[in-house]
Amino acid sequence: MTLEVGGIPVNYTFYGEPDPGRTAAVVLEGWNTSIPVYDFPAKALAEKYPTVVFDLPGFGLTPEPPEAWTTEQYADFVSEFIAALGLKKVALWGHSFGGKLAIRLGAKNDPRFDVEKIILNDAAGIVSEKTLKQKYRAKKYKVLRRLFETKFFRYFYPEALGELRARFGSADYNSATPLMRQVLVKHVNEDVRDLLPGVTAPTLLIWGENDTATPLANAKIMESLLPDGGLAVIPGAGHYAFLDDPELYRAILGA
Repeated sequence: MTLEVGGIPVNYTFYGEPDPGRTAAVVLEGWNTSIPVYDFPAKALAEKYPTVVFDLPGFGLTPEPPEAWTTEQYADFVSEFIAALGLKKVALWGHSFGGKLAIRLGAKNDPRFDVEKIILNDAAGIVSEKTLKQKYRAKKYKVLRRLFETKFFRYFYPEALGELRARFGSADYNSATPLMRQVLVKHVNEDVRDLLPGVTAPTLLIWGENDTATPLANAKIMESLLPDGGLAVIPGAGHYAFLDDPELYRAILGA
């Protein structure tokens, strides 16, 4: 299904029957994923709530935003999407990038709908202090980028900049379009821990023990700052804990 929001046709799927009178679960996807990735958690949520999963602008089948949005702009867009569906009560389920959006929405308190519950799954939002090695690598990249952007290199070695990005950039960065790369840079450098004390809805954090993208230490920071937060850890699981151990995940979700 498609719903136009702010001039952008949003690709979405409903699990269960839409009912404005009931609390609906809204699934907020992780970076550069799409609706099929969330089939299992959406079906698990649909046992309790009508559930909607949608592709954020620039992900899946939804076109990119008109400019390089901040996560605040993405959260505003999600608010508009929820309002356009006519939902009045929501439970936000967010994975990774989507978890950061859920935090923003929980702290925002949009008057058009009530956030009754939040489920953060290996959520982004805590920026760790860089190690000396990481700082050196970042500085080296910036120096080389400035060098390769000069007229000399652009004329005699035009592929140098692309090779530099491939060498230093993450898989997410290298696979993204130029616009979405700008979005990603804004996202990974943004820390939202100051917003957590303003998230008043009961919040369940579900984390993979071995998550390296958003480490378990980040979950513990979030739990300590949330007014009503509780953490459940899935042993041996990684960044997609809900796929690594679906049986345990379903049990935690239904508890």
